[in-house]
Amino acid sequence: PQTLQAELSTHQQEYDLVFLTVVTAETLQQAYALLRDGGIILQFAAPLGGRPVPLDASQHYYRELNLITSYS
Repeated sequence: PQTLQAELSTHQQEYDLVFLTVVTAETLQQAYALLRDGGIILQFAAPLGGRPVPLDASQHYYRELNLITSYS
């Protein structure tokens, strides 16, 4: 996680698509930071331990982000 945090803090590129394979509040925030406006989060897992994860609806609305889930 510390290596990822360091990489994210210096990261300037935004992506169209982010794959979320570990779902926590922290990884969701990282996905928001990596996405360009209009981007897609593709969720391939349930939240760890089945715990609820807060979803920032304003990010989705104002930035026109999409969340797509897949049970694979």
